[in-house]
Amino acid sequence: MILADSSESVVMRNLSPEENKRAELQSKFNPSVLAVIDRLKDKKLGATPDEPRFIHNGKAEIQIWLTDKSDETMAKLKELGFELVLDPKTAKMVIGRLPVEKLAALAELKFVRYVSPQMSS
Repeated sequence: MILADSSESVVMRNLSPEENKRAELQSKFNPSVLAVIDRLKDKKLGATPDEPRFIHNGKAEIQIWLTDKSDETMAKLKELGFELVLDPKTAKMVIGRLPVEKLAALAELKFVRYVSPQMSS
């Protein structure tokens, strides 16, 4: 709790670099997508029940919310292997496919706000 008296201070726990990275991943990825990233890093983890609904032929069908949707942004996604399926003109969001091994790389892109699965039934 922050008090009005400036002589009181709040001590915040410093996060380790690993904890910071994990917190960033959790803020940018839907839990279903994050579970795939975790599984690729740790081969002992099994597939989640959601995976067959958005992963097909080694590619994740995802929605990516962006901070900007410039040609440069779209070119960087394409370089990563992103295949555009739907580009709504009224939103800073795209829907498409990305090789599952490239999902974690989305966290490194500053213009990516959030990634969620594009579930099929």
